[in-house]
Amino acid sequence: LYMRDVNLSNGSFNPYAMTRKNDSLWQYVVPDSMVRYPGIDFYVVATDSNGLTGKTPTVANPSKEPYTIPVKNDVPFISLDLLTCVDTVGGKATLRFFIHDDDKIDNATLYYKDSMVVLFDETLMKEENGYWVASVPSKYFENGIIEFYVRAVDGVGASSRWPVRQT
Repeated sequence: LYMRDVNLSNGSFNPYAMTRKNDSLWQYVVPDSMVRYPGIDFYVVATDSNGLTGKTPTVANPSKEPYTIPVKNDVPFISLDLLTCVDTVGGKATLRFFIHDDDKIDNATLYYKDSMVVLFDETLMKEENGYWVASVPSKYFENGIIEFYVRAVDGVGASSRWPVRQT
């Protein structure tokens, strides 16, 4: 388990050993002294007996996109401004999201990929008329399916993702 205090400076994570509860359940009890405003960023890396490594969140670099446990704080609310059809004429398609947090939004990133590739590309989103928008090159729609998610970071460094569960 790797943890740090939530912050905007993206400081380093500290490693903590987890203990095995049973076959596949591992845990770490966070000491009360570490539970403080605005929250805890964390990610997990595990290696099995065959040397295979897994991580969560399941992204290329989990230290860049950790999970956040908010403490006396809310994480950003994210929702897709759903269109019935995304216009890809003109070489790009624009996706629009409503993102809100009482601490304001520091940044938002759209991660996207063609369904035939493994790693996501990313682009910073910009705020326009109360929405956060980003454009994706039309080529990502050529196979008929595009996978994407959004990560938003609020003014104190707490983050959230949309959709809530990535598959």
